[in-house]
Amino acid sequence: WDTPFGIPPFEQIQEADYLPALQEGIKQHDAEIEKIINNPEAPTFDNVITAYDLSGDLLAKVSGVLFNLAETDNTPTLEKIVEEATNLMSQHENDITFNKALFAKVEAINKQKASLGLTREQEMVLDKVYRSFADEGIALDEAGQNRMKEINTELSALSNRFGNFLLKENNAF
Repeated sequence: WDTPFGIPPFEQIQEADYLPALQEGIKQHDAEIEKIINNPEAPTFDNVITAYDLSGDLLAKVSGVLFNLAETDNTPTLEKIVEEATNLMSQHENDITFNKALFAKVEAINKQKASLGLTREQEMVLDKVYRSFADEGIALDEAGQNRMKEINTELSALSNRFGNFLLKENNAF
């Protein structure tokens, strides 16, 4: 954004802008992930972990504005947009979390981390990324992964509904 302090230009944002912007953010993030996966060079901290950590900038911006606004100035239309956005984001996160090709690159770096001469910060980022895949269920069989995807989607929807109820109660108070 070309605004003072990089603040979103709220006066220019319409509710109809969110889903197309979110879909574009997902599209760009998918392309960034594919670039990491299809990189013919040997996996390195920079071309996998750093690239992964820095990916999804547009998606983070759009979702940050959408979800923060929905928590403060929710409307019935925005509530429906957030419901659809939550579903899209959950699917997108599942696509990344259970991407075996991406995890193979992360795992390759994790296996050789002792010999890479990483800084403490780099080790922490690598551990965080590796554990995020492991904790979300990358090692599960296909049936287990499918069940985990269902659970993730349901949790996202329930979390969104809870947030809406909480906002309504706070506003009523």
